[in-house]
Amino acid sequence: MDLGLRDRVALVTGASSGIGEAVALALASEGVRLAVAARREERLQQVAREANRVGRVAEPAEFAAMVVFLCSEPARYVTGQTIAVDGGLTKSLY
Repeated sequence: MDLGLRDRVALVTGASSGIGEAVALALASEGVRLAVAARREERLQQVAREANRVGRVAEPAEFAAMVVFLCSEPARYVTGQTIAVDGGLTKSLY
């Protein structure tokens, strides 16, 4: 199924099992660049390896600055937005 999400970036929390794992793997299969987080590091690494087989896992530096900004006081009025953290790929498509 093509959901039109290729090269988007997603942060999936709770990705080491259950729904979080299923969401991470489904997004990876759609070509989404993933950042995954969970409490069980060893299991999370297994999920990340599986996601790499079906898609791509983003490096933390690729989205960390945007996450820090969105959590800051200056970003308090940023709501309802889709922000591409993709190294300019989206802009180059238009």
